[in-house]
Amino acid sequence: MSLIYLISAYRQPQQLARLVTRLQQPGVRFLIHVDGRVAIEPFTDALPERANVQFVRDRQRVYWKGFSQVRMMLALLRAAQTLPFSYAIYLSEADYPLRTNSAINHFFEQQPPELISYWTFTDRPRWGHKLRYYYFHDTPWINPRQSQVSYRLFRLYNRSVKYLLPRRTPPRGPIPYGGSEYFSLSHQAITYLIDYVNRHPFRLRWYRYSDSPIEHFFHTILLNAPFRNRIIHVDDYQQWSQQLTASERAASAEMLPEQAFHFRYMDWSGLDGSGLDGSDLGSRERPAVLDERDFTALTTTNALFARKFDGDRSAVLLDRLDQWLNTNPSASRLPLFC
Repeated sequence: MSLIYLISAYRQPQQLARLVTRLQQPGVRFLIHVDGRVAIEPFTDALPERANVQFVRDRQRVYWKGFSQVRMMLALLRAAQTLPFSYAIYLSEADYPLRTNSAINHFFEQQPPELISYWTFTDRPRWGHKLRYYYFHDTPWINPRQSQVSYRLFRLYNRSVKYLLPRRTPPRGPIPYGGSEYFSLSHQAITYLIDYVNRHPFRLRWYRYSDSPIEHFFHTILLNAPFRNRIIHVDDYQQWSQQLTASERAASAEMLPEQAFHFRYMDWSGLDGSGLDGSDLGSRERPAVLDERDFTALTTTNALFARKFDGDRSAVLLDRLDQWLNTNPSASRLPLFC
């Protein structure tokens, strides 16, 4: 069993080094994409290249929700395709394992399905705007995360201007699917993705002006692929979709928790719980930056990995997780397919 970790990084060089050190073992490779908008030297200083640690040379300037995220992923996938591996696991610098390396190895030695979360756009109509309207997230002055001015300009565009532009119609053929950007895919699936993109450049161009295409471009390709029956929960999802009316599907919770598809723990609740001293800490980010309050949830979950971790805010939690991974037998248990 040979694994390759595809990692995106842009802000936390020390946290990236800690993640790679935790996952380091014989036979494992790491391909790392550092955002082209930041200097790479802090990352290469924290994590020098070696035989199994390589920084991708095709660095993209990545903007939140932009098509540049797809280009970043393609840079990782194309670099990985030329290397031998059984499964490619996509992580960010804000991720961390919840199982020992031996448990992760044993999990993938079972030759699990392609692990990616998904749903059709008809089952999640609130996502329809991502394909229907023009978005320009790779334009810095209108990207909502670049500055207060760009945030205000984006709000103006999103609330009024976009409705004045022509509606967009997806290319004929594949049924649109969407889901989380995080995955664990076989070499065959990665090769298929690259070959498909090479053979259908017009589809790549069309997604350039969609919203968060990294959350639906690759999903649409894979869920319409000849081997779609190898993707996790395909039959279960189809059965769920057929049992409910369109309005029931749109109003219902996820058919299964997202974690059951890609085995990543994320807290999307927005709920704060309480501080360690019982104080009310207010609402949390979505997804939450994890801290000591989350230790029990992380050590009892069925996931392989978790996010988001911040090197400063999550420091105590990360130390506790390292100790747990090093000493607790339950850290070596295999996650169960739900």
